[in-house]
Amino acid sequence: MYVYYANDKDRILKNIKEVWHERLQSYCWIWQLAVNSHGYGTITVRKHTMQAHRFAYKTFKGEIPEGLYACHHCDAPTCCNPDHIYPGTQQQNMNDMVQRNRRGITFQNGECNPNGKLSATQVLEIPIKYATGNYTQLQLANEYGVGETQIHRIIHGQSWKHLKQA
Repeated sequence: MYVYYANDKDRILKNIKEVWHERLQSYCWIWQLAVNSHGYGTITVRKHTMQAHRFAYKTFKGEIPEGLYACHHCDAPTCCNPDHIYPGTQQQNMNDMVQRNRRGITFQNGECNPNGKLSATQVLEIPIKYATGNYTQLQLANEYGVGETQIHRIIHGQSWKHLKQA
């Protein structure tokens, strides 16, 4: 856990207009400095780097309970308005993502995913072929041009769950 000093808050409040600006439509405080690979602002205070929205919440509202995330009501990863941030579980954050239709292509099922290599028909064939005992998972992986792990996940119902196996 990082300890904040009283003068940190005062200094940041004094300089806040240089770092954040108010977006009139939503009143988000948009982070204007460094962002990480996921699009979230980052801040370094006393050699400790953290996500800017977490820092804003801690500075203005208090600690985020251990094990919880700093979730956004506004869906803007660069927003640092503490009134737009709430502590929540990973499941709450994922539920928000689905309800607000913010899922990226990695969450698109099967043939809807542009990175997908298999059709629904092929996925339904794989467990049937494997059950005959005439194919190994490696042979099926080579035949369909995917990894052996993907074949294993299909056979055991761990991926392509939206398809009902025969």
